[in-house]
Amino acid sequence: MNEITNLPKYKFDGVIIKNLKVNNCFYYGVVGKFLYKYQEYDYPLKWQLSSDTATINSYKCQRASTSLGGRRYDVWFTRQLPFSNGPYKFGGLPGLIVLATDKTNSYRFELTRVYKPAKEYYITPPDKVVMPSKPAITTTKEKYYTSYFTAKNNFIENSINSGMIRFDNEDEVRRSYQEKLKHRNNPIELKY
Repeated sequence: MNEITNLPKYKFDGVIIKNLKVNNCFYYGVVGKFLYKYQEYDYPLKWQLSSDTATINSYKCQRASTSLGGRRYDVWFTRQLPFSNGPYKFGGLPGLIVLATDKTNSYRFELTRVYKPAKEYYITPPDKVVMPSKPAITTTKEKYYTSYFTAKNNFIENSINSGMIRFDNEDEVRRSYQEKLKHRNNPIELKY
């Protein structure tokens, strides 16, 4: 766990598992008490390569662009690290993605370091760790996000109705929660 705690902090509500050998990508996310997964069928992404080059974090990089979830991204990848991978759901280029930004500068991913761990790690899918007695429910991306946003929007109401939480001033809690949701209105994928 020490190696994991040294990783940069990030805020995503799910886990992405990529199998680069067969070019597939699964997203795992929890909605309520259930773990869901969906396969990303547009993986790997379709790229437009550019002849633009730059040095980023000491790597000679080439620019490429793509669309993902309703956003346009420019990425810089290096052939010096011949891994066809990158952050989030990015991959499919002839090298590792060093920098990725969307056109509105709402999202930015930057490689901070590359190192070989002292020991091998094996990735276990979340349904084997989080809820080993219940396999992840396979669904579509659209159904997952519909359920996710419905649960998020109705969290306070569902909590009160279930008896899990009680508040002295329920109306104020509802209003405050809805106000917070208004400011969390820039999801990484605008279209699903």
